[in-house]
Amino acid sequence: MKTIVFHPSAAKEFDALSATDRDRVLFALTDYAVTGSGDIKRLQNRLQFRLRIGRFRVIFAEDQLQFSLFTSGCVIARPTVATE
Repeated sequence: MKTIVFHPSAAKEFDALSATDRDRVLFALTDYAVTGSGDIKRLQNRLQFRLRIGRFRVIFAEDQLQFSLFTSGCVIARPTVATE
């Protein structure tokens, strides 16, 4: 299992989530750390990846022992679009 390291601003964004959303994101992060499974995409022209968790996106970098969650929108809720 890889160690999950939160950048300070990422931890602040994570703590601001509701308890339900926090649990959902933490479950997906733990699942990825253990099994490597998840909706992962490498970001263009960067050494980072994006993990999609429903309406949330987690931006991270990883090596063989850990993956680090970064700032600049570590946990981003996509705005919902109102349909008329």
